[in-house]
Amino acid sequence: MTLHHICIQTDCYYESIQFYKEIFGFVVVKETKGFHGRHFNSWIKRDNFMIELQTNRVDEVLIDYNKRRKG
Repeated sequence: MTLHHICIQTDCYYESIQFYKEIFGFVVVKETKGFHGRHFNSWIKRDNFMIELQTNRVDEVLIDYNKRRKG
């Protein structure tokens, strides 16, 4: 079994791209603006692993997730 990619949603797109490029050595393979109502949907790659990095949809607000948070 191999893992092809994971998808990460972010409302800090430019900062996220820089983070993965500078810290982990990913390269942007494809960047699509306006993909299915999102500002960006991008594919970044390092070796044989990819991350699909998405922004929220135009009318959507992302929420923080913490499985330990109550309420």
